[in-house]
Amino acid sequence: MSNDRLRYALTELADEALPVDLRDRTLRSSRRLGIRRTVAGSAATLILLGGSAGALLANPRQHTDPPPIAATLPNPRQLPGQAWPVPEAGGVETENPTFGRLFYLPPSTEGNDGPMASVPLSSWRPGTAPDELLDLPVQTALNTVAVSPDGQRVVWVEQEGLLFRSDLADPARIVVASSIDGSCWVPAWLPDSRRLGIALAVDSKQQQSGDSREYRTRFLELPRAKLSGDAPREGCFPLWSANGRVLAYTGFADGRAFVTEPANGTRRTVPGLGAGEKHETWGLTSIAPDGRMVALHVRQRETTASDDPGPIVVLDTRTGAQIDLPLDGRPLRQAYFQADGTLVARVSAGSATVLVLIGADGRKLDEVREPVELNGLRVISVTR
Repeated sequence: MSNDRLRYALTELADEALPVDLRDRTLRSSRRLGIRRTVAGSAATLILLGGSAGALLANPRQHTDPPPIAATLPNPRQLPGQAWPVPEAGGVETENPTFGRLFYLPPSTEGNDGPMASVPLSSWRPGTAPDELLDLPVQTALNTVAVSPDGQRVVWVEQEGLLFRSDLADPARIVVASSIDGSCWVPAWLPDSRRLGIALAVDSKQQQSGDSREYRTRFLELPRAKLSGDAPREGCFPLWSANGRVLAYTGFADGRAFVTEPANGTRRTVPGLGAGEKHETWGLTSIAPDGRMVALHVRQRETTASDDPGPIVVLDTRTGAQIDLPLDGRPLRQAYFQADGTLVARVSAGSATVLVLIGADGRKLDEVREPVELNGLRVISVTR
């Protein structure tokens, strides 16, 4: 199918605004760990797409995380810590930084993985009561759901590569695209909350498995489903920084993490991860607004079970060193950067969970205990 025909078809599909009952669909099984079998390619070609993003952004768990790590799991990096990097000139500053709005899903499909199963997407802002927003298909939601940076919309990829959108103020589910990669280059919002980075199958009629199809990375503007940009799919689990200048992603099958700056065409590998190194990563969760730090799961190569992502850490993307966080010795469970440069760190505190707000300069600013009903859930996003 030509690009023009594909664009026309997707636009028609968006115009139809097709509501879909998610409970009436048979859910495909997760292929998150299947990315290891994907044929690796050069990451340099991704910068071609990134350059288009730089032009589009004149002024981007979000894939989901693996389940929270138990408090007793040791940190495998055994690397010297590093102080919080000094913010670069011109960084975002906020006079009164606060916690944003957090979104939650269950940590796994265990006990709720039938073909018709669904799970609630919940949200909470400190100072208010938790709220259940809508039900999502259990297996696809745990891998592909992405909440927009403004906290107003959610997208996810369902069976047969259908991309769904829902406005959180409206329960309708709307199909906006088809033949979307839901196992590797999962949808990633750009900071304007209108555009998504997606991977679109070259031939929508291919009958191959999702991991073996050929995909091209594109930008999809909502709600009209307007497409732009075009480059080969490279890497997995992309993250856009809040300033729209930095794109991070993992390698296909080597456990590396990359940081690109599309505007100037640069790309670097986060030191200390991947082939030839002691540690690897298979899951990025959040990136600092300027790309200087990234929160990700790390584990020792060849010594950890294939389904164990390893504990969450925050690394300096230039040195690979682990950042020392002011957590008072409490185990880090999850970490999400906010657009103002602050970090929301989720820590274990006995049987409870606590959110710690860390300033853009690395100082602890505040902390709050989560409601007990959220303890067993997993944060997938922190928005405005």
